[in-house]
Amino acid sequence: MKNIYFLFVLLAITGSAEAKNMHKVFGTHDKVIKNAPKVEVFMIDPIPVLSVEQIQGENYVYDYRVIQSNSLKKKAASAITAAALDTNQYLYGVSKKCPFMGKYAVHFRQGKQSVTIILSDLCAKAIIFCPGSIIDKKHIDLIENSSIVLSVIAGLSSPATHQKK
Repeated sequence: MKNIYFLFVLLAITGSAEAKNMHKVFGTHDKVIKNAPKVEVFMIDPIPVLSVEQIQGENYVYDYRVIQSNSLKKKAASAITAAALDTNQYLYGVSKKCPFMGKYAVHFRQGKQSVTIILSDLCAKAIIFCPGSIIDKKHIDLIENSSIVLSVIAGLSSPATHQKK
């Protein structure tokens, strides 16, 4: 009986320690962002396009038409990765009343998992897409002049392996 009690206490401590280490925004999916071998950054149209109205041959990121893209290796994207993981860039429990107008997107992929963040610079908001997870389609507000947006803008003008203008 004593061993069973000890096992339950050990499991509770392990579970609470893991919960404390969980990222406030991305949960356990922060590993996808940390370990992505390359990061894609995009300048996008402000309003998503219904799939039936999308133009064949054009690139889209979650229904936002891509205007410009850049693919960066992990080292070149380190500022973007750090900014995305910086919990101080996000506002919790706040709901800004301004409309979401997309401007930029950043895409992290590790294996079959991916995290894409669509950013609005006018209203400092983000939508997180992480298919198959509880954070998929999560809306969150950003601080004004967020380093996430600033680092994505810098990433668009960095030397790249692929660029579309």
